[in-house]
Amino acid sequence: MVHKKTKKISKPLLKNLSIKNFRCFENFHLKDLKRVNIFVGDNNSGKSSVLEAVGMLYPRLEDHFRILEARGVGLVFNYLKAYRRITSFHYVILNFFSFFFKKNTENSIEIFSEFYEAKKNVNLQISLSSKIEKFNEEDEILEPQNPHEKNIKPESLVFDYKFNNSKTVQRLGCSSLGTYDSVLKDFNQYNIIFLADQTPTQREIIDKWSKLKELANLKESNEIDERYLKILQNFEKDLKKIELIGTYFFAFLKDDFTVFLEDMGNGFKKFFDILLTIDLASKKNLPTLLCIDEIDNGLYFDKQDVFWEQLLKLCAEKNIQLFATTHSYDCLKSIVRVFENHYKTDKKIDEELGVFRLVKIKNEVRVSPYNFSFLKVLAESSTEIR
Repeated sequence: MVHKKTKKISKPLLKNLSIKNFRCFENFHLKDLKRVNIFVGDNNSGKSSVLEAVGMLYPRLEDHFRILEARGVGLVFNYLKAYRRITSFHYVILNFFSFFFKKNTENSIEIFSEFYEAKKNVNLQISLSSKIEKFNEEDEILEPQNPHEKNIKPESLVFDYKFNNSKTVQRLGCSSLGTYDSVLKDFNQYNIIFLADQTPTQREIIDKWSKLKELANLKESNEIDERYLKILQNFEKDLKKIELIGTYFFAFLKDDFTVFLEDMGNGFKKFFDILLTIDLASKKNLPTLLCIDEIDNGLYFDKQDVFWEQLLKLCAEKNIQLFATTHSYDCLKSIVRVFENHYKTDKKIDEELGVFRLVKIKNEVRVSPYNFSFLKVLAESSTEIR
C-alpha cells in the first residue's frame, strides 16, 4: 500500500510579545501566541494597538505610514519622497508622536518579539533624536524654503532593529531636514500585512487582482478564476463568471446580467480583499503575520462560518499567523463552531487558537487569555465577552 505524504504544517511564527511605551501600553506582555489570535475587549482597550505593534516588526517605513493613515493622520510615504519638503518631514515626525505612550517622546518605544524559531527574534526601539541623523551615504539635508522651515528644529525619528538576538543595530528612520532610509534591503525572514478597519475600494481590489493575474501563466490564470469563483459562490451562489472590464470596473456575471463590485456588500468586498492579500503574500514563499482590525465588520452573521472556514484553511496552507480584533458576539460564536468542527478536541483547538480579552484599568492594560472550554461555555450561555 502506498501512503500519501501529508504536508507538514509549520508552527506559528510569533510566540511572545512585549510592548513598552507604545500607544496605550506602558508595559504589556502577551505570551503563548497561537496560529489564530483573537483580541476582544471594550473600546479603547488596546486591541488595535496590539496589531499595530506587530506591524512595526517589519522593517519598512512605508508600512508604518499606512498604520498612521488608518488612524486618519500622516502622509503617504511616496508623496514624502517625491516632494521632499522640510515641512512635510516635520509633519510626519509630529504625527508619529501618537505612537508614544501619552505622547511622551522622552521614553523610547520598545517592542520585543520572541519567535518559535529563535533566529527570527526581533527587538525594536523607536526613539526621537534631537539631531539630524544620516541614515545612508546618499542622504542630503534639505535647505529651508521659507521662514517657517527655518524655525523647524532639527530632530530625527529613529527605528533601531536587532535581529536574532544580535547586538548589531540596523537603522531606519527620517529627520525633519529630509534625511531618511525606509527599508532594510534583502530582509527575507517573514512578511507582515496590516489591514485596517476600512472597506477596500474597487481600485485596491482591481490592483491586487491584476497583480495576481500578471504573476500567473494562462493555465494558472484560468485556475485562479475557477478557484475564486468557487469560494465567492459561498457568498453569492448565483455568480457565474468573474470579469475585469478594462482597467476600471470589476464585475461578476450572474445568469443573464452583470453585477459590478461596487454594488456588492462591504462584507463581500472585505472577504475578497483578504483572499487576494493572502494569495499575493504567499507568492513570496515567506511565513506571514496577518493583522486584520475588526475582522468581521460588514459580514452578515450567516456568512461568518464560511468566512472562518476559508480563513482557517488558508492560514494552515500558506503558513500564516493571524492576529485579529472583533467586537462581534456572532463572530466569536462562529469561531467556536468552526474550530470545534475542524479540530474535534478542545486540547487541539487550544494549540491553534488564542482568544485574549484586554481590559484597561486606569492607565494599565491587562490581558486575560481564554482557553477553548471557557470560551465555549461563554458562547453557549450568551455571556458578554467584550
